[in-house]
Amino acid sequence: MKAIKFHRLAWVLFALAGVAPLAGCATSESQATMSGYPFVRPETRGNLLLTLQSQEDLETFNRAVRTAGLQYMLAGKASYTVLAPTNVAFNKLPPGTLEDLLRPQNRARLAALVRNHIMDGSLDAAQLSSRTVDLSLDRRLLQISAPDGQLTINGAVVEVPDLRAANGVVHIIDTVLMP
Repeated sequence: MKAIKFHRLAWVLFALAGVAPLAGCATSESQATMSGYPFVRPETRGNLLLTLQSQEDLETFNRAVRTAGLQYMLAGKASYTVLAPTNVAFNKLPPGTLEDLLRPQNRARLAALVRNHIMDGSLDAAQLSSRTVDLSLDRRLLQISAPDGQLTINGAVVEVPDLRAANGVVHIIDTVLMP
């Protein structure tokens, strides 16, 4: 009898929380494709750091964040907009540039590069599209445009907009924004 009451209670709690009680019962789609770029929408709204780490094609940017020592900032409570370049974007840099930035003696330069991809506050694609300029955390001017609905920032195309996190939003871009 106790097992039946617990089972009913569990179903009620799951229903109130809006969660499917059994794995596989949820019908939300976790993978999608935009602009030909496969990405995974995080099932939970973790912080920005966890959201970035959930994306396979952002390994290089995640490494830069860790090496620059900015992971705690992105895992904190402050709200940010992150313009995250893909691995392919980093591959477009001149040979040796990334390796040079990842050296311990260049940590300040790397931190400036990463901060150039972060904006204060949580701005989704619609909010960004309504602006023409903004500033990165590194106080660099970011030119924003949306010709024909394609959002660009300093010429970098936003391939995947609006990956929401508990403390901000991530937009995946196709080019590294060099300071």
